[in-house]
Amino acid sequence: MANVKAAPKSPFLTANKTGLIAHRGVPIKGPENTVRAIRYAGMYGFELVELDVQKTADGHYILMHDKTVDRTTDGTGPVSSFTFEEIRQLKVDQAYHGRDPDEVIRVPTFEEACQECSRWGLGINVDCSKMHWGEEEITYVAELLKKYQLWERSFFVNGDAGSRRLMASLYPDVHLTWLSSDPDPTANIEEVTTYENAFVSYSCRHITPELIASYRAANIPIFVYNCNTYHEVYGLFGKGIRFIETDWIMSGGVL
Repeated sequence: MANVKAAPKSPFLTANKTGLIAHRGVPIKGPENTVRAIRYAGMYGFELVELDVQKTADGHYILMHDKTVDRTTDGTGPVSSFTFEEIRQLKVDQAYHGRDPDEVIRVPTFEEACQECSRWGLGINVDCSKMHWGEEEITYVAELLKKYQLWERSFFVNGDAGSRRLMASLYPDVHLTWLSSDPDPTANIEEVTTYENAFVSYSCRHITPELIASYRAANIPIFVYNCNTYHEVYGLFGKGIRFIETDWIMSGGVL
C-alpha cells in the first residue's frame, strides 16, 4: 500500500513532469558557477541550475565548487582565506567553447546568481556540501531565494541530518533532499515523512527500477544526478522521475 503520508505538499515537487537540472550551469558555454553558465541554462530551457555556495573570509556568499580557487581562477589558495574584495579581483579562467580571450569573468555572488535565475525563470538546486549551514547561513540564502521569487521552485541538497532538521524548523515548507546510495528505501522513506517537502536523490549509477517503484508507491519524488549520456537521461523519461541533473544533455539532445 502506498504511504500517502510521505507525499510532499509542494506542487513544485509533485508536478507530473521530468525537469532537467544544469550541473553548475552549462559548462561548454560558460565557466561553471558563473552568471554566464547560468544564463545559458536559462536559454536552453533547463528547469533548474545546480550551484555551490561558499563564504569568503569576511562573510560574503559566492559561488565556487572547490575548497580552493586554483582550478577555476587565476588565483591560488582556500576560498575561505579571501575577502570578498580579493576574490572579486580574480579572473575565472576555465576554458569553454567560443570564449573571447579578452572577456573577463568574475566569481559571482549568490545574489547575482539569484538575479540571473530570476530573469530566466530558473530554480536553484543549492548544494550544501561546501560549507557549514547554521541558522545564519540558512536564513541568508533562504531570504534571498524568497526576495527573487525563487523559493517555491528551488531546493537544498543537504547531507547533514542535523542541518536538515534545522532548515525545516526555520522554514517548514523548505524543499529538502539528500544524496543516497542505499538499495533499501526504508530509512529514506521514514525520514522523508518527517518533513513537509522532502524527496530522495540517487546517482544514475545507483538508481534501480526497484527503487523507483518503491519510492513511487510511497508518493516520494525522485531526483537522479550524474546522468551524462543521452541514454542515461532519456532512459529515465516516462518513469516518474521528477528531476534529472546533467552536465551535457539538454531537452531534445546533447549540448
